[in-house]
Amino acid sequence: MAQVVWITSLCVRVGLVARLSRINPKRYRWFIVYLIVISLGTFYLLSIPLHSTTYAISWIIVEICSLFLLYAAALEIFGNLAEHFGGVNREGRIVSYLRRILNAIMAISLVACIALTIFDARVMLDKQAFSVGTAVSAVVLLMRVATSTLAVFLAGSALYFSRFRVTLQPNLRIHGFLFTAWMVVSAAAMFWRNMDKSNTDLINTVFLTLSTLIFGIWIVAIKKTGESIPVRLSLADGHARDDREILIAFLRRLTRQR
Repeated sequence: MAQVVWITSLCVRVGLVARLSRINPKRYRWFIVYLIVISLGTFYLLSIPLHSTTYAISWIIVEICSLFLLYAAALEIFGNLAEHFGGVNREGRIVSYLRRILNAIMAISLVACIALTIFDARVMLDKQAFSVGTAVSAVVLLMRVATSTLAVFLAGSALYFSRFRVTLQPNLRIHGFLFTAWMVVSAAAMFWRNMDKSNTDLINTVFLTLSTLIFGIWIVAIKKTGESIPVRLSLADGHARDDREILIAFLRRLTRQR
């Protein structure tokens, strides 16, 4: 069961990469790169013996790279928002401030995890040399803290920006909402895994199932036409169109009578 879910999740992830690349690869560049790197990293880790030093070091490299790419994908969303809000009005300045806050949060998370890891290493190893096991624990801690803070930050930002009546591309709204939902699921899975280590297989299966569902909705929801801002006709435009149609109908009846 777990293997089937994993294969399905990987296929849907590849499908999402193809879908985003076809619609607008520049707008979703960093998220596409993240999906490619994490997929290739998964295949590479499968080719290495599980309980080995090589696997541990490779896992650290893959996870750190994926974390920074995930962070870049979050900044990418704020960059797309900034294009609509601008930089001079109140909303535009708030977007700029939120990007700085996100930078500060990720930097603080990194510093805190490094500090806690050094402290734990000295306590556990009695001031011995830094080991691979300690490095793995540090990366796990970093992933938990960074994913949780990123999920809370994105959810709060989405709630805040929902107050403004700004016309955005439908794809941008969908991408931001599903990205936030997926980060919340990832953070919840990591928290659950930390609280209940005996059911790791079940947690992974649930996480992959929800991720597959979100990615599937992602593929179906975004469309080529969603990259453009929908044009809304004003009331005056609607009246002008009605008057034009009435005039055309009157001229046709007049021509027939002649």
